[in-house]
Amino acid sequence: MKKFTSLKSPAYNTFVDKVVRVLKKQHYIPINQFTAVIAFLVFCFVGMVAGYVWTTASLQERTYTISNLQQEITAARALSKKLQIELSEGRDLPRILSRSSSLSYTEVESVQYIERPNASPFELLNE
Repeated sequence: MKKFTSLKSPAYNTFVDKVVRVLKKQHYIPINQFTAVIAFLVFCFVGMVAGYVWTTASLQERTYTISNLQQEITAARALSKKLQIELSEGRDLPRILSRSSSLSYTEVESVQYIERPNASPFELLNE
């Protein structure tokens, strides 16, 4: 078994001296390089966070725009259907007859049609 050494033993003092010497030694990476590495890692992290926020905001904006356009399409389809119904009701023959009677139209007794010449009206200009 290994014996524990007291604080005053020479073996302990040499161990403590070795640890102190190692701690006082220069770092494996000099301070300037270490600072540069840490700054680079912080910059990369901040860049990734900013990219994530920008991507999320962009996606949210596009989702909102798509939702608004879908609502406008639904409203336009409903209006189109309503207008088609009104148009078909307006073409109904009984409705047309009832509206025409309220406008005080008279029946036409004789009609004279104007005969259209077969020749073009622009022929005279070409001669």
